[in-house]
Amino acid sequence: MMEHRAYIVEMVDVDKTHPGGMRTYTLNLFKYLSKLNYEPILLGIGENKNVPNFIPLCKESGISAIEYVIRLFGVSIPNNSIVHAQLSLYAFPFVFPRKKNIVVVTLHGIDQEAIKRKRGKIIGWIYGLIEKFVLNRVDKIIVVSDEIRDYCIRKYPFLRDNVVVIPVGIDTKRFRYLDKQKMKQKHGFNESDEIILYVGRLRKEKGVDLLIKSFREVKNRIKDAKLVLVGDGKEKGKLIDLVRALELDDVVFMGTLEHDKIPEIMNCADVLALTSLYESGPLVVQEALACGVPVVSVDVGRVQEFIQNDSVGKVVGRDRGDIANAIIHFLGKEDHEAIKKVCREIALKFSFETTAKQTISVYKSVVCDSS
Repeated sequence: MMEHRAYIVEMVDVDKTHPGGMRTYTLNLFKYLSKLNYEPILLGIGENKNVPNFIPLCKESGISAIEYVIRLFGVSIPNNSIVHAQLSLYAFPFVFPRKKNIVVVTLHGIDQEAIKRKRGKIIGWIYGLIEKFVLNRVDKIIVVSDEIRDYCIRKYPFLRDNVVVIPVGIDTKRFRYLDKQKMKQKHGFNESDEIILYVGRLRKEKGVDLLIKSFREVKNRIKDAKLVLVGDGKEKGKLIDLVRALELDDVVFMGTLEHDKIPEIMNCADVLALTSLYESGPLVVQEALACGVPVVSVDVGRVQEFIQNDSVGKVVGRDRGDIANAIIHFLGKEDHEAIKKVCREIALKFSFETTAKQTISVYKSVVCDSS
């Protein structure tokens, strides 16, 4: 264990198994830092006693981000520790009214813009003030993409020398090839099903309605096509109504699955589809590629970085016809093994072990700078 212990600060619920980029990132960081003998401590919520070095700030689910931050003010952390917050807001208790620890913040997206979209301009403006206050006081800012780095430097020029890019990796041992027919049989699919997969929350910003409308065009041309939606959320009822209105029979709402089951479902798929309005990663693209599944996505987040050629996927506009044509391109393919191999080769470039090692390098640098 290193002398300066890392406290990972994220409102992750260790009792829930829902898919989600932030949850996956946080738990992978916790897992891989532990493997590398860093022995981090996680400040989350829940009461899972099987998670080592876990400090629950609240045992019940459903607390707000503000409640979580208030509870963080009551946490006592040794002065020689590193606080690694996964959101600017979560670092606020550790820099106000004065900085008490070594503080690192990871920005997974353009937080203030996301807050504006979800909560309105006034809340977004308040968040912006907190964000500026925090980022002006932390020791290092990690961002997950060049796009976020460039945005931060344009908005806050004082960050120019304090931002480092560490792309988010995935667990390539968990996300791997499995026997496709066995997985289909296990999860109740027919051998002839041509499966289009979506994995994520059913929320407005995920644009699942556009995917369903695009699927209608796919279904008109591919009779064995089936759209499988994994996840849950506020839009589920509206999406079910949309499926009924379009008279679609082959849309499957699988609900939330344990994260360990996601690789099995991915190995059932012929293509993963993503039609989000905005994303920071998204991790699900890397995970699908690691399972040998090509991806059709609108141009969000880092998808252009992952979808490097037409063998592994297509990046298209937000037009249902273009989305449908790209999906159809990957259905009924006879060269599945060749496609799987290329997808896997690209995914292996993005292992989370690399992410964890680069993160530890940041920890070491800020410790040296503070000595």
